[in-house]
Amino acid sequence: MKIEPSYTFQPNTPEMKKKVKGGDIVRYESQDLSLVNVDHVIRVSFEKAGCISFCEKIHSQGHHFQLTKQFALNFKGKEVKVRSLVFVVFEKSIVVVTDIPLHGEEWFKGMELDLSHIKDFLQPQYQEGYGSVIPRSYLMDHHSKLLKVILSYFTCEGRFSKIYQYHIKLLMHFIGKKALNFSYYLFRSLRKMFDKVQEMGNNIEPSLFHFSLIKLLVLKELDKREHSWQEFLISSGWVAQSSGSLKSKRDTPSVATKEVSSTVVGSVKWPLIKEKLVNK
Repeated sequence: MKIEPSYTFQPNTPEMKKKVKGGDIVRYESQDLSLVNVDHVIRVSFEKAGCISFCEKIHSQGHHFQLTKQFALNFKGKEVKVRSLVFVVFEKSIVVVTDIPLHGEEWFKGMELDLSHIKDFLQPQYQEGYGSVIPRSYLMDHHSKLLKVILSYFTCEGRFSKIYQYHIKLLMHFIGKKALNFSYYLFRSLRKMFDKVQEMGNNIEPSLFHFSLIKLLVLKELDKREHSWQEFLISSGWVAQSSGSLKSKRDTPSVATKEVSSTVVGSVKWPLIKEKLVNK
């Protein structure tokens, strides 16, 4: 059974932004595929890292805000329950939905970090005296551009003016200096986010991220059970069915729990809405 395109975009709502010093940041993955395609070097780097398919899936499938919230709140151990859908998520699940190869060093933030090559990425005048937080302007121009795209898809921090030392670890993977097991990294990142939001209790929305990755996991499970995305939305109470037409909901700019409808009829495709990156 082929998974049908299922764009469900949320605007840059207050609920999807995180208030920090210096302005708002947006936590969801970029749906703008031109970020990868605009520069040949970036495109080749993503191809060699096995990440192009993941970017294309994000572009075609989008994300769903309420799904992400329910997923994060109801993930226990390796089992998740989203409304009536219950299934297990582990590292190989990430491989299946992203097509990112399961090889390389199993590493995540907090583990030992070898930065003996960090100077290779910095402009000559900044290769001494840098700290744990480095202005992105210190990087060589081609590394700076590549890293910005990497952060747009994988760390979902939404800000690009400063980089942390672990960002260099990601950059090393994409330039082929040291392979990183990205499926392991993404799985650990999901687990960390789930643990955090479940401890918070209230006001968890600004801490949600990996929106598209979560939707891809759910779509794959629905595909295995031969259930459609629209059927899942209806059974979950996230859409209304009227006169035989399915209506897909989106969050409004002002209220996360209030949704407006956009009717899908026949082969009409969802509009492609491009995201504008912040802090360019």
